[in-house]
Amino acid sequence: MKSKRITILVFLCIFLFTSLIFVAEGADKKAEPLILRLAHNGGYGTITEEGEYFEHRLNVNYNKFSELVWKNSNGEILIKVYPAGQLGSEEENIEMVKAGTVEMVNTSGGPFGRLAPSIQITALPFLWKDFEHLDQALEGELGEFIAAEAEEKGIKVLAFAEDGFRWIQNNVRPINTIEDVKGLKIRVQSAPIYLDIMKAIKANPMTLSWGEVYTSLDTGVIDGVDNDALSAISAHQYEVLKYCAVVPVSYSPHVLMMNLDLWNSLSAENQEVIAESAREAARLGKKYGRWQLDSALKQIKDEGMEITNPDPKSFREATKGVYEKYFEEHPEWRPIVEKLQALVE
Repeated sequence: MKSKRITILVFLCIFLFTSLIFVAEGADKKAEPLILRLAHNGGYGTITEEGEYFEHRLNVNYNKFSELVWKNSNGEILIKVYPAGQLGSEEENIEMVKAGTVEMVNTSGGPFGRLAPSIQITALPFLWKDFEHLDQALEGELGEFIAAEAEEKGIKVLAFAEDGFRWIQNNVRPINTIEDVKGLKIRVQSAPIYLDIMKAIKANPMTLSWGEVYTSLDTGVIDGVDNDALSAISAHQYEVLKYCAVVPVSYSPHVLMMNLDLWNSLSAENQEVIAESAREAARLGKKYGRWQLDSALKQIKDEGMEITNPDPKSFREATKGVYEKYFEEHPEWRPIVEKLQALVE
């Protein structure tokens, strides 16, 4: 009888020990985070010849996003960031997120326009009074309108980051008046509106992927590019550019997006963590980039670029027809744009 009791106790101990192993294994499995990959084409950072370091605003944005998601999800979600085009071009990244082969991507407004043409509203010439006007629109009705259009294509928009106002930079001649733009081969993003704006001011616009721009400037395939000073520094384009005209003809945001099916598979709690973290990180990235803009302009001047400030009046007049063209193609844009214009008047 005694040996039977011992046998039973042995089996109970083995059972309890085995159960504890399974519980521990289950706890370990539960502790494994959900890993979401995020691809973007922004660089890491740049050290100029003057020794000044410029962290890329997208790197600031998405490193912060990863940090916030990890913290706010209590370690349940890990965002792995792949910068500098490691997972392909912006156009390739969009196809990847649509197919679900990568979970999140950031692209500029041009490529994103293939999913949601209404992103081109942000590029309408001289629409924006200032950054505050722009931020209110993208965090309000305009942003919601663009996001709804993207959802119809299976894409969830999480936040709008910043690509910046589009100044005209080239290596042929300084731009002091609109006449100086005539005939210049200017690279623009791959959205129709950027081509139409450049044609309206008599430039010869061309579309190239971002990775081709430096070499194309160096070899004379193109004469210039529409960028701000931060982009000129991050891509070292000041090495192959001579002139920068600070005339904010148009604007381009960046867009953080996610596969909609994947988004819908997440719990409501995790959706809130990701969405709130994305918006907070985007605000930080914009704040950082805008804070560095004056310094970047000074830096490209120190690197040898000549800075001009042409009167925008003639540029504004020349591009008025762009509005009517897009209102004819997209009549639903008119009330949104007119409301935005009313805030400036």
